[in-house]
Amino acid sequence: MGVFAITSFAAGPLYERVGAKPAVSAGAACLALGTFLISLIGPDSGWVALVPGMVVTGMGIGLFYSSITTAAVTAFDP
Repeated sequence: MGVFAITSFAAGPLYERVGAKPAVSAGAACLALGTFLISLIGPDSGWVALVPGMVVTGMGIGLFYSSITTAAVTAFDP
């Protein structure tokens, strides 16, 4: 949740700088990568093995949902 919060605050300036497509694509890529990293964890792994996947997933959620919401809201005429 902390990574998600920090990333969502950084997503606004990133969205303004690079636009919707790169920001949303980076978020989706992080979501996919984070899920993949979590899927590699075995039943004998400790809780520390979750950390990399959860951090990358948190970055993906922060980038993807903040950017896609901004893109959707700004697509409509006032």
